[in-house]
Amino acid sequence: MIRDVAAAGLLSAMAGVLLLARFAFCGRLTYGFLGYNLILGLIPMVLSVAAVVAARRDRHWLAVALFAPWLAFFPNAPYLVTDLYHLHARDPVPYWYDIALLSSYGMTGLLVGLLSLRQQAELVRGLLGRVASWAMVIGAAGLSGLAIYIGRFLRWNSWDLVVDPVGILADLSAQVFSGRLWGVTLLYGGLILGTYLAFAMVAAQPNRDRYLA
Repeated sequence: MIRDVAAAGLLSAMAGVLLLARFAFCGRLTYGFLGYNLILGLIPMVLSVAAVVAARRDRHWLAVALFAPWLAFFPNAPYLVTDLYHLHARDPVPYWYDIALLSSYGMTGLLVGLLSLRQQAELVRGLLGRVASWAMVIGAAGLSGLAIYIGRFLRWNSWDLVVDPVGILADLSAQVFSGRLWGVTLLYGGLILGTYLAFAMVAAQPNRDRYLA
């Protein structure tokens, strides 16, 4: 778990440095929303780490209680990938720099999401077994695909699940026959699930089989 936190911290720091360098170079806060989105993307990691710590201290009730808020904030991590939507040439910063900037945030969000999802999967497997663990992973990936649509196109965020859940449901019900809704949900849900499967395969590989010594 310490390595998970260190990896997330390293990529977050690199992304933050790139954004601050851009601010310093052009004197404008363009792409400043990336910092806010990254903070939201780190919340599920904080919650999953807290759940792991609780489980290790035999406070399983707390680990279970943290699952719902984790699931609510989890989509914020892979959502960072979609911020590439804002990429276009903005003088005086070179286009290639902004490609690296937005990609760094997208990669950080995706990695943080995968690490957080793996932590929760291991917790569920310990409590309910392997089948329940994989069911949770598939469900979380699918719901995240839907949440990405809600955030990107309907402009709701995780806090609104508490503040105005009726408004979210009303907007969704009006879009239920939208091809874009189902396309985005399946595309990004599948992307999250497929990336997690590859991530889990590498993580499960025995040390002796990974690389030549």
